[in-house]
Amino acid sequence: MRFKGTFALLVIAIMFGGYVYFYEYKGGEKREAAKKTEKRIWQFDAEDIVRVDLTSHDGDGGDTDHMTAERDEDGRWKITAPKELTADSDQLNRLASYAARLDRENVVDPSAGDLSQFGLSPARLELRLTAKDGREYGISFGENNPSGNFTYSALAGGKEVFLVSADAARSFDAKTDDFRNRNVISFDRAGVEGVILRNPEGVIELDKDRDDRWWFRGPEKREAGGPAVRELLNALNLGKISEFFDENVEDYKNASLDKPVIDVVLTFGPGKALKRLVIGAEKSKLRGKPSEAEAKDAGDSMEIFLARDDSRGDMFFVEKDLVDKLSKSASDIRDKALVPFQRWDVDAITLENSNGKFQFVKTDGDWFLDGPSKQRANWNEINNILDTLEKPVVEWIDNPASLTKYGLEAPAIRVVLRKGNATIAECAFGSAAANGVYAKVSGDSSIKVAGPEGLEVLEMREAGYLESAALSP
Repeated sequence: MRFKGTFALLVIAIMFGGYVYFYEYKGGEKREAAKKTEKRIWQFDAEDIVRVDLTSHDGDGGDTDHMTAERDEDGRWKITAPKELTADSDQLNRLASYAARLDRENVVDPSAGDLSQFGLSPARLELRLTAKDGREYGISFGENNPSGNFTYSALAGGKEVFLVSADAARSFDAKTDDFRNRNVISFDRAGVEGVILRNPEGVIELDKDRDDRWWFRGPEKREAGGPAVRELLNALNLGKISEFFDENVEDYKNASLDKPVIDVVLTFGPGKALKRLVIGAEKSKLRGKPSEAEAKDAGDSMEIFLARDDSRGDMFFVEKDLVDKLSKSASDIRDKALVPFQRWDVDAITLENSNGKFQFVKTDGDWFLDGPSKQRANWNEINNILDTLEKPVVEWIDNPASLTKYGLEAPAIRVVLRKGNATIAECAFGSAAANGVYAKVSGDSSIKVAGPEGLEVLEMREAGYLESAALSP
C-alpha cells in the first residue's frame, strides 16, 4: 500500500510539474508574445514596406520637409521626392524596421473632437507606408505628454488618440537630408583595377596586376606603393559628404566643375566600368550669387569644397581633409621600399655573393641552410637580410643608361625571395654610388640607390648565417 501511495504522489508531482512547465512557463512565453502582438500598431514585416512618405512640420509657420523613398526589386532604396536623390539604404531600412515594430500604449481619447490640443492638427510628424500588396498605412505624431515619456499619436484619418513611446516617435523625427547617401563615392575597393588622379601636383595613372601590385602606367614600368594606393582608395571610399549643394548651379560662375582641383577616375573589371569624382572651388570662393557674402562667411568657419560624383545627380561639399589626401604627387605614391614584398609570404631565400651561393628555407617557423647537412640558420641574420631589402630607397634613376654603368651587368650580390616555387622578388646589387649602392629590382625599369647601412649582411661567409650547432638527422 505504501508503494501505491508513493507512486500516486509521484504521478501527481509529475502532472503538477508538467502543468507548471507547459502552462506557467511555456504558456507564459506565449501569452507574453501575444500581449506584445496585441500592442503592435500594424502587422507586417519591415521587408514588406516598399514606399515611405515622411513629412515634418517645424511648428506654426515653420518649414515643412517632405520625403518620399521607394524600394526597388533588389531591395535598394532611392529618394523620389522632393526630387530624385541617392538614398542611404541602411538608414531607410532602419526606419522601416522601427515602423514595423511600432507599439501602441494607452488610449488617451477614443474619439477626439479637437486633434490640435494634442499637436496632431497639423501633426508634427506624419509617416505613410505602402506595402508590397498595395495596402497603405499611416500615423501622425504630435506633442509629448506632460511626463515627456510618451508622444500623442493617431492613425491616418482616425480620431482615436493614443500614446507611443517618445523614443520610438523620435526615430521618425528626421529630414530628407538625413536619408541621403553621404558617401562621397561608393565602390568596392578590392575591385578597383585602375586609377587616374589629376591634382595640382600633376597626373598619376596606375594599374593593378594579377598579384595585386600597383604600377605607374606608361612605357617605363615603375612600381607604386601598395599602402600608399590603399590609403588613397580608403580616403575616397570612407570620405563623407559635409553638406549638400541643392542650389541652382547656373547662379554661380565657378560652380560648373569644368576646371576641378581634383579629378579622380576609377576603373573596375574587364568591362572597365568607371567611377569619377571631381572636386572644384572652395565654398567661400563661389562667385556670382547675390548672397555671396553669406556663403563666404559660412566657408570661413570650415574649408569645404564643391564636388560631384558622376554616378549621382546631386552635388555636395567635401572637407579639406579629403582634398589634402588626394593632393599626392607621383613620388608620394611611389613605393619607398627597396624591394616590395610581404615578409610572411617568404619561405625561401637564395643569396649569391662573392663568397658563394646560399639557399635558405623556412620549415615550421625556423630557417635552415638547404643542403645535405640541413644546418639551422641564425634567425637574426636571416631577418637582417629581409630588413635590408625593406629599407627605403635613397634615390631613383628613372631613365637609366646601360646596366654596365651601374655595375649591374654582372652584379656582385643577388637575392631572390620565393614562396614555394614562385618567385616573389629578385634584387641585384652593383657598384657603389655617391650615396649608397646601385640596385635593380626585377620587373621595375628604374635603377634604385640603396643606402649603405645594413648591406654587410649580404656579403658574409656561410658560417656567418649559421647557428653553431647542426641539427641531427
